[in-house]
Amino acid sequence: MFYVIAGTLSVFLNDAWSHVAKGGYAVIPRGAPHNFENQGSVPAGFIAFNAPSGFETRMPDIAAALSAEDLRL
Repeated sequence: MFYVIAGTLSVFLNDAWSHVAKGGYAVIPRGAPHNFENQGSVPAGFIAFNAPSGFETRMPDIAAALSAEDLRL
């Protein structure tokens, strides 16, 4: 789940973008392919909650995959 604390977070799920404003949230079903980004012109921030636990064990693989990409805006 993403809880938006600033700006607007754009979330891609089920082949569509949704835009979640400050105070809103997006629930991502376990295993669902998704993406997120700030498509706006002001900074956005969010808090990610993962339940049940165990997701953190995948972070090394995710970090390695992201480090192979050019993520400059």
